[in-house]
Amino acid sequence: DFVAKNEKFYDYVKEAAARVLAGTSGEGDVTAKAQEIENEKLGELFVKFGEKMVLRRALRFEAPAVATYMHGEGRIGIMIEAEGSDDAALLKDVCMHIAAFSPEYIVPEDIPADRINKEKEIAAAQLQGKPANMIEKILGGKLNKWYSEVCLMRQPWIHDDKTCLAKLAPKLVVKKFVRWTVGQDL
Repeated sequence: DFVAKNEKFYDYVKEAAARVLAGTSGEGDVTAKAQEIENEKLGELFVKFGEKMVLRRALRFEAPAVATYMHGEGRIGIMIEAEGSDDAALLKDVCMHIAAFSPEYIVPEDIPADRINKEKEIAAAQLQGKPANMIEKILGGKLNKWYSEVCLMRQPWIHDDKTCLAKLAPKLVVKKFVRWTVGQDL
């Protein structure tokens, strides 16, 4: 926590990002190359701050619209790749939404079939005893509700829960996003 609130650490992070961006090419996971570039600098920071730091992940997005957002003194970081809008305020709001609501997918079509089948089984078990002609209709409603919980484009919008991103910005296509938290996957 001491390091995360230190201005010199923030300066290092900005410089490291620039070095990694300059030292890598292409899109995707650049963790190995980033570690190679930054290991020596991280050793210097250990001497300076007395706290061991490790670069565990590095991704590179290349697209017409890439937006980032850091929340809670850097405890949550979001990066999105999008098309259909270059509205910086909207893209930042999308990042903030992802930080707040932790969507698992962008649209229902991204959800693996086995995950959808599992949700259908859970919902069907809850509907035992209902008339057969009602089950399919209720099942569809339950799936749509679940989609609105796990899919970014269908979640109630952070600034207006009466709408969703798909309705608010119909031309916006979020191609991918990452949401990282401090200590994630440790």
